[in-house]
Amino acid sequence: MLTILICSGCASTSAQLYQAAAEKGRAETKVMLPVLPAEFQTQVPHAPAVLGANPVIVLARERAQLDWANGVIRRFGDFYRHLQSGMKGN
Repeated sequence: MLTILICSGCASTSAQLYQAAAEKGRAETKVMLPVLPAEFQTQVPHAPAVLGANPVIVLARERAQLDWANGVIRRFGDFYRHLQSGMKGN
């Protein structure tokens, strides 16, 4: 029984130390990271393919979705580079 109490006390102390270190880190940081834009956290879905639809139209819609997804990747790269340059003080 004593062993269980000691082990649970260690786990509690460890969690408290982790929380205190995280709070100290937030308090001492010189760079506050902005919220990541929502479009970088969602996947771009495939264009719907309806049975019997013209394959050329389906392909054109899928290409449009691919262009959108590639645009998200480009915007994320720009966002990251802008963030990175701010962290370097440039």
